[in-house]
Amino acid sequence: MLGVMINEMWLYIYHSQAIFWCVNIGIAIMFAVLAFFFFNQAVIISTAFIGSYFVMRGISAFAGGFPPAFQLIEQVKAGVLVNIDPTFYGYLAGMVVLAVIGSVVQFKLFNRMEEHEKHPYDRNHNATY
Repeated sequence: MLGVMINEMWLYIYHSQAIFWCVNIGIAIMFAVLAFFFFNQAVIISTAFIGSYFVMRGISAFAGGFPPAFQLIEQVKAGVLVNIDPTFYGYLAGMVVLAVIGSVVQFKLFNRMEEHEKHPYDRNHNATY
């Protein structure tokens, strides 16, 4: 999602599929390696980011002004869209703010857990059948 957002914000002006895919694959590989070393932090940040995206997408379903990413790219390629509506950047700012808030809340809750509770399979280990 971060790669698509970067392409939506400024790399679309190059009109290059190669740049689009290189940026997205590069970011995916980079975050996959980081997620291996920082699993819990990656889960917290990614769920906060995805949640903030869907909140903004839900608001835009009623308020408008936040078209799908690939629709924007196609409109720019076709020459129909020269400038992106400032409302779009407002939605992006809202996503960042909500992602930060969601991450902070989740990190605070995670840090209050006991060490054995932090393991993702702890509940399965203690389950009674």
